[in-house]
Amino acid sequence: MINMLRREQKIRNIILFTLFSLVFIGVGYAVISSNLKLNGSMTLNKITWNVHFENFEELYNNTVSYTKTLSNNNTSLTYNVNLNKPGDIFEFTIDVVNNGNIDAMLSNIGSNGLTSAQQQVMDYSLTYLDGTTPTVKDSLKVGEIETFVISVKTKANITNSQLNATDTNLTLTFTPTYAQDDGTSSRRNDNLSSKIIKLNGGKAAIESKGTPQARESVTTKVGMYYLMDDYGKSYFYRGLVDDNNVIFNNICWKIVRINGNGTTRIIYNGTPSNGKCDLSNSNSYIENSKYNENNGYNASVGYMYGNYTATTYEETHINLYDSIAKQRLDLWYENNINSNADKYISDTYFCGDRSIESGFGTGIGNSVTQFYGPRQRYDHTSPILTCPRKIDRYTVIDKTTGNGDLKYPIATINSDEVMLSGINYNTANTDVYLYTGNMYWTMSPLSNLQNTNMDTSVWMVTASGTIGFGYINNSDRGLRPVINLKQGVKITSGDGTQDNPYVVN
Repeated sequence: MINMLRREQKIRNIILFTLFSLVFIGVGYAVISSNLKLNGSMTLNKITWNVHFENFEELYNNTVSYTKTLSNNNTSLTYNVNLNKPGDIFEFTIDVVNNGNIDAMLSNIGSNGLTSAQQQVMDYSLTYLDGTTPTVKDSLKVGEIETFVISVKTKANITNSQLNATDTNLTLTFTPTYAQDDGTSSRRNDNLSSKIIKLNGGKAAIESKGTPQARESVTTKVGMYYLMDDYGKSYFYRGLVDDNNVIFNNICWKIVRINGNGTTRIIYNGTPSNGKCDLSNSNSYIENSKYNENNGYNASVGYMYGNYTATTYEETHINLYDSIAKQRLDLWYENNINSNADKYISDTYFCGDRSIESGFGTGIGNSVTQFYGPRQRYDHTSPILTCPRKIDRYTVIDKTTGNGDLKYPIATINSDEVMLSGINYNTANTDVYLYTGNMYWTMSPLSNLQNTNMDTSVWMVTASGTIGFGYINNSDRGLRPVINLKQGVKITSGDGTQDNPYVVN
């Protein structure tokens, strides 16, 4: 319900938005003859209908607080929000996912919008992520995702004559009905994430390969594998693959993995030339930079950090200040990711693990800390995609899974992801998609040794194709931005190769 404007120029708007996926399957699978005269056996697979919501994400330009509830097996979404002044805006995305084994399509779109009088003071829109309007017979094939963008805002230039004398309640409802595809649906573009999974044989085939050891040869273990992250099953690339190139926002990226929430993690790989993403050593990073200042202090290993002279671990590694690496990446985001592209980017967390196992140091002040968590996992050849501590899971808005401390949804790669790609410490390896011929930073702490040089170090990828250490005040290491694309992102063309990369509209 939206309380309309009144003459005190105060708007108390409570929006009740309820979306129901109404499921009706009228198919004749119920009667099966028991007199089949066939040699061998026949199995009629179980019919599963499962169209539902996933991944509610508010957009980064919201100006108001809200509450939301998912119910009825994630087929109903209700949200309430107060829009209190002209110019207030509430926008979010929500995925509709077909996890059944029956192709679906939109059979009806039930929606009530604004009256002509309400349109004088408010704007309301509902589109797909690519900006197009949902229409009857839009397909939702098995395994595919559609992302809806919902926007409700009060106009900024409202005049006194347009204000209501009393509060008025308004209910906005959007009720799409998905039914079994009868063969007449309109095919929409492929999702980036589901396309990748399909081209790699499907989830079951990927999972059946197991997870390769971090130091296992990339010449025999190449392709896509899986490991659990804090969202679910994550599918990551390994070795010298050449089907993980994508152009987004007129920038070339390499696909690192499909996160457990269905989003796609990508790493900067230069700018396109004639629609191609041919790798150039000098084109694979945005700039050279220090990782941080104040060499010799444990706080400096963090992507964000606390007090250098604190006497507790918590105060040392609280997220109060930005590392130099974060400052530079945030500035690049401001200058290179336009406002339209922003809605495609998910608030999936980045892990900058600062955990320490007992016996390897305290992580406080300028004391010796031999190994932070990522180094210990390297020694045991056991990289992970989970992140042990919530404070090290960097997000912008999400404070349930992440820390909510980022300004923008951008960071860089971590050492576990580098090791899983096939790069290791002892042997130079150029047969890995993350190899560029240049040194570049990860966001993973290594150690604070407090020797004569006061060496504080973070993991980096070397020019020879190994993973090594870089002192935080070295200024000749590159920065490669990493972002996450939402689950419903569509591709308009391409096959993922360097000469014909996927293109995200």
